Amino acid sequence: MFSVDGIRDARLDGPIEVSISDVSVPSNSKVDVVVTVADSDDVSVELDVWTTHELRIDWTVGRRYELRNVRGKVWHRDGTRHRRLSSTSDLDATDLGPHHDEQCRLLIVGDTHVGYHARPPENRVSAHRGVDCRASFERVVEIALGSGVDAVVHAGDVFDDQPLSADVAAVETALGRLRAGGIPFYYILGNHESTTSTRRLEAVDGSVHLTTVPSTVGESNVALFGIDYHRPSAFPSDAFDATAPPGERVNVLVVHQTFAPFRSSGIDLAAILRRSTVEFDLVVSGHLHVAEERTVGGVPVCYTGATDRISRIGSSSDPLARIVSVAGTDVDVSGQPL
Repeated sequence: MFSVDGIRDARLDGPIEVSISDVSVPSNSKVDVVVTVADSDDVSVELDVWTTHELRIDWTVGRRYELRNVRGKVWHRDGTRHRRLSSTSDLDATDLGPHHDEQCRLLIVGDTHVGYHARPPENRVSAHRGVDCRASFERVVEIALGSGVDAVVHAGDVFDDQPLSADVAAVETALGRLRAGGIPFYYILGNHESTTSTRRLEAVDGSVHLTTVPSTVGESNVALFGIDYHRPSAFPSDAFDATAPPGERVNVLVVHQTFAPFRSSGIDLAAILRRSTVEFDLVVSGHLHVAEERTVGGVPVCYTGATDRISRIGSSSDPLARIVSVAGTDVDVSGQPL
């Protein structure tokens, strides 16, 4: 990680990530612009972009850049060490998006099981009376619109096994309201999604099926990765061989599985995270219908729980959503009762 204090009187090794706080045109005709950049600790230093290098870079205040082939300058004057950066003829600048002082907020749910009422009675929980999964899904949308989150993330089983056409239409209408409110809907597939309901979901504008190719939430630094449900014996060993986007990111993995240590018979999540080519900051999973959380291999992991009382485990199944707030690289997860 780049630090102003680490600048040496030489070409810097590797890329550095900086944020731009000022761009000025000096009176010195040998310098095109002077760009004031800050490191991750908000310590500033000036970068001279020399006219002779004939660089055409669009510098924008408030945005982050990855810089390659930058030269450092260090000198002493009156007993004080001074530092400065300088362009080179092969300076390269990649725009990484806005500086992230503002929070990115996600509403994360799972196991909404819209269409649950169409199950045969023997396949419902004994306390099915009063369960309305369609209304619960619509309540999630109301909370998202009312709280101004940046995205809704669904950890699988949007639908139950055989939703009625009215159930699918209700979800499409609710997602249309999210789209009209400028809130994208990211999802993975759980073990209950049918081919028909999946096709309808994929056809909704503003809905994004997460994969191991990261999806960035708007212009934030949050990258979402997703893996659809797999039978435990078929869970791909290379599922986490993904590539994180450049820059300082918060990487969130969305899955729908039973993992150890939450259940002793589950897939070994710690081993998978060790093999991962991406360093995740948060793992969110559906599938268990109860809200639980632990730290696994240094990574916070939480199960979303279901959005209605369809768990067979009793009092621990109170409906819950998660609000994930990201500020810089700090991640905070809180519960939102439904």
